[in-house]
Amino acid sequence: MKLDFSPVLGALLGAFAVTSAELPHTPPSASVVEVPPGTNISNPACLTVVGNHLVFATSNSLTVTGLWSRTGNAPPERLGEVLPLLPPYNCEFTVVSDVLFFAGRSDNGPGLWRTDGTVAGTAEIRNGIAVQKLTPFRNGIVFAGDDFVSGNEPWFSDGTEAGTRLLKDIAPGSTFSISPNPQIFSFAATFLNVGDFIYFGARSDSVSSGLWRTDGTPEGTVRVADLAPWVSGALPQDLFEFGGKVYFSINQQSPGLWRSDGTQEGTVHLSTVMTCGLGGSGTLLNERFFFGGVLPDGSTGLWSSDGTSAETRLVAPTGTSYSGCPSELTLSGDFLYYSLPSAAAAVGRDALARTDGTTAGSITLGSLDGPTSRIYPTDVAGSLLFASSDPAHGNEIWKTDGTSESTALWDDVLPGMASSSPQEFKLLGNRLYFVASNSDRQRVLWVLPFSGGLPLPPRARRTRTLPPR
Repeated sequence: MKLDFSPVLGALLGAFAVTSAELPHTPPSASVVEVPPGTNISNPACLTVVGNHLVFATSNSLTVTGLWSRTGNAPPERLGEVLPLLPPYNCEFTVVSDVLFFAGRSDNGPGLWRTDGTVAGTAEIRNGIAVQKLTPFRNGIVFAGDDFVSGNEPWFSDGTEAGTRLLKDIAPGSTFSISPNPQIFSFAATFLNVGDFIYFGARSDSVSSGLWRTDGTPEGTVRVADLAPWVSGALPQDLFEFGGKVYFSINQQSPGLWRSDGTQEGTVHLSTVMTCGLGGSGTLLNERFFFGGVLPDGSTGLWSSDGTSAETRLVAPTGTSYSGCPSELTLSGDFLYYSLPSAAAAVGRDALARTDGTTAGSITLGSLDGPTSRIYPTDVAGSLLFASSDPAHGNEIWKTDGTSESTALWDDVLPGMASSSPQEFKLLGNRLYFVASNSDRQRVLWVLPFSGGLPLPPRARRTRTLPPR
């Protein structure tokens, strides 16, 4: 499998929430973690905390080169010869009770793997199956799996070979019921755990698609509601939970936002607005859920709802086409933050915005000079770290508490005008890890010691707060 872990990958890894001591205003100097030992060329991706280990993948410009783990100050250790399989725009890493489940490949082909962050604890669970959409459920995971006999279908695993099983061949034979390729089928499977069930979208044959659920057993894997004739895009997508109910979008038949209580009668069309963007749909603030939305006329904006049609409303308009959809919704402190693509930002380039849930309280905080850059907003102990830039420092780590006064450069990883373009912030104990460029423009793993409580650095520059949109 050929892929390149470019900085663009981080935009789709979602916003990673971490908690620990208070975020320091002035960080000590960041240092490069050499991977493999003796060199700093690694292209790390998919940084994941597993117990007291940081697990991540590495690559060269053409292919994945290994799975690694770092513990404390020890040099990173490669976790055997397994190569993690990372579909474009996604990391198939899922942690359940300090065990990381992932899609991997060995000399025997693709399979489902697990690791506790140690070499001894890294093992293949089942060989001969391609896996996607790994989702925690009870003592294991539900995932979309293709054993090259039944097509892409729902599976369950408790972490053992004996406990890994096909739940139901919903579309009999080699035909898939769950879209296997997110590049071709943009509405690929999403699994959502609500109560005692996992909900997902599937097609049962060549003519019908609907909302399904499973309790982790073959007999408990059943259709909840028929929704639309099968065409690409008819499957429920972007599932999230609010108030014990399932919310999702479809773009065929009755397109828009839907709600389900787990029954055919209780599965209803809520609004013509559809979810859009690259993550964060269903983020909660002030007893409402928020999402990037697009209307049938193509106009986009930040939307919120209390779960009723009457109270599903536009908070802040962001554009007149799908490319203006807000993304990366992230809750931090008292505000909900989101990234605005250049098509939507008033400054003409990607920007960070925040809202207190009202139109008047929705403002743009910072922007990037580069037309292809992203924000990567990440909550760290109640403050938000994100990538932004100014002419003097390039694209570096910035911090905000949601006000123009608190929005400032936090660390100039590559001093001066050079850009480190940071992403994937992960807090593990008293260390903050992230991926950024070094002075040779190689993507490497960095680490900052983490301790709290110093004043804002004099070198930091505030951004200009733009009018509400």
